[in-house]
Amino acid sequence: MELLEKMEIDYKTWGPRIARNVLRNTLNLKKEENLTMEVWTHGVPWIEPFVIEARKIGAHPLVIYESENAFWTNVEEGRAKSLGVLGPQEWAALRETNAYVFFWGPSDRARWHSLPKSTEKAITAYEEEFFKLVKEKGIRWCRIELERATEGAAKEYGISYSSWVKELLEASALNPKTMARNASKVAQRFKTGHNVVITHQNGSHLELRLKGRKPYVDDGVVDANDVKAGFGESTVPSGVVQVTVDETFATGVFKATRPSKHGPSRGQSDGGEWTFENGRLVKYNYKRGESDFSKLYLKAGPERDLPATFSIGLNPKIHDAPLLEDQGLGVVNLYIGANEWLGGSTKGDFSTWLTMEGANVTVDDELLVSSGKIV
Repeated sequence: MELLEKMEIDYKTWGPRIARNVLRNTLNLKKEENLTMEVWTHGVPWIEPFVIEARKIGAHPLVIYESENAFWTNVEEGRAKSLGVLGPQEWAALRETNAYVFFWGPSDRARWHSLPKSTEKAITAYEEEFFKLVKEKGIRWCRIELERATEGAAKEYGISYSSWVKELLEASALNPKTMARNASKVAQRFKTGHNVVITHQNGSHLELRLKGRKPYVDDGVVDANDVKAGFGESTVPSGVVQVTVDETFATGVFKATRPSKHGPSRGQSDGGEWTFENGRLVKYNYKRGESDFSKLYLKAGPERDLPATFSIGLNPKIHDAPLLEDQGLGVVNLYIGANEWLGGSTKGDFSTWLTMEGANVTVDDELLVSSGKIV
């Protein structure tokens, strides 16, 4: 495991840059609009530059604070159910919100993932109503992924904390408008294409089919079209176009070139290889982490064998950031399992992925990605 390195973030330098990028370029915050921000204890240093930038724009910022210590104390003392209920004053604020920024929390993700499913469900009980309100009101919002990076999480993932933070800072400060051209091109091909072929010099050759479904485009700019389409959200950093595939068709082999960092509760895997026949996964192999995969796979329902989605990344600054590897420029991610959340037909709880760099992707025999570069 790589040694952790201390990383002291220069908030005076990065704070204004990222706040300006998020509020002006991602959320297009306007004068007289209402901005609501939810921040956990470890994210407090980011709030000051965001409030200052909001005031420069002429917007009205409101901060909701979540205490990490108070959260875990309530969980330990049996009040998890109360954490899943938002008070009327918070719902009232959300109804008057135009733009919303969420700084990830709680920070102890290993502890979070160790919670019983019933406890996790109780804590997140408000989410369905929250997402419904966001869509009804057309709220533009984003999640700040910087807050996922902690020394504890870096240790669990086996990566350098300082490298992780540096990558996230640079990617979060990238003007998302630089990804617009590639995003538009990939999305159009996903929407109108039919036959997809993914190949790689490592021996991969996988054929998939599309069904004309609307792709999810996270190009880092949340505009009126995104809100109208029901995708009024983004991550920061951002950069991926993802689409559900025909769940009945997949043939060939997909070999990962990058590890899949699922996190503390699900382990990590490397050297993954999936073989499909007649639209189903029929064989899998891993150089590392196969037992972790098998443990979850064997407990899953029939969705476990079905192709779900695939995506192409857009962000030139992303490479190793856990759970964001799919954003790397030209990176192809393939998912199996449930895809109902993105407009597919497969229900279930199981979902996992493999990641490939340097791939070739053709849509209807027309090259879209050549050796990892969007053409």
